[in-house]
Amino acid sequence: MSGSVELSAGYLLHYSAHRDTSFIVDFFTLDAGLVSMYARGARSGKNRPLYQPFRPLYVSWAGDRDLKTLTGIEASGLPINFNDTAMACAYYFNELLLRLLPKFVPQPELFGHYLVALDGLMQGEGDTTKARLHALEPTLRGFELQLLLALGVAPDFGYCANEGVAPSESAHYRFYPSLGRATECFEEQPDYDPYGIRHEGVVRNDAGVDVSGSSLLALARMDLSDEKTWPDIKRIMRPLLRIQLGDRPLKSRRYFESLLRD
Repeated sequence: MSGSVELSAGYLLHYSAHRDTSFIVDFFTLDAGLVSMYARGARSGKNRPLYQPFRPLYVSWAGDRDLKTLTGIEASGLPINFNDTAMACAYYFNELLLRLLPKFVPQPELFGHYLVALDGLMQGEGDTTKARLHALEPTLRGFELQLLLALGVAPDFGYCANEGVAPSESAHYRFYPSLGRATECFEEQPDYDPYGIRHEGVVRNDAGVDVSGSSLLALARMDLSDEKTWPDIKRIMRPLLRIQLGDRPLKSRRYFESLLRD
């Protein structure tokens, strides 16, 4: 993506020091999605306080290379003040965006969902970290689902791949993440080979996870309001994301683990 962009809404996802006074900064922007920029003199300039995550910004840039040159940065709102649990979740969102988004591909719908998700993290209440994380389940799983949809890799949860029919609310199924866009569902749980076997004409390449039909249908409707479906949905989303992320672990996981130990 060449040329210049003026005053695009954006959020800083990550920055690192470069030489004595500059930053290399990754922004999630409304107009161009994920953009990496060279911020000359940013570490010592008057705008240094703006280089923080979870603060709405306007950013401008120019350049014909993959690493753009930041030409302007302005605040468009105040930074969000999260508690420790919500902060860990917000950094998790940022790491997912950094790891999975292609550069210079506008994602206006996902940008909107990111704003909604950050706002949703303010709603997590509870006396313990575990209680607060539980309250944030719909926000966490909802953003994960929206990210997979934006990437074009979200399965169609509304039908069973081996039969082509919708799941039944009252039945139990096995969901196979490695099938990608399809779900393979079995009302009876047959013996399986985790390296891949053929059952009713469908090859599966992972052990799968057992879930309820109501959870699959909740995902198909993008309705995460029923607390009973949350454990199933978490078991579904983790391997789906792992397929996209590969074997390199998420750094934000360590933040969660440290909070849960306290």
